[in-house]
Amino acid sequence: MLESQGMPPRPAPPPPRVSTDTDTLRALVTAADTGSLSATARALGVQLSTVSRQIATLERAVEALLLTRTGRGVRPTPAGERY
Repeated sequence: MLESQGMPPRPAPPPPRVSTDTDTLRALVTAADTGSLSATARALGVQLSTVSRQIATLERAVEALLLTRTGRGVRPTPAGERY
């Protein structure tokens, strides 16, 4: 009906949204900036386990690794840079 009647096609629906809280996003950004989950925990005044859990939960929610863990810290993956 749309194109055959001269109307433009409808845009694709947006990707599903993932509900995240500000603390989780702050943890991801700080980890990407500092390159360290320990430094992120210190900067945010929380336990290392909290930062680790927040990022792991976010990665499960978006079904992608957002940080690459190395022996020397973390760095954002391409997906993490986009997020």
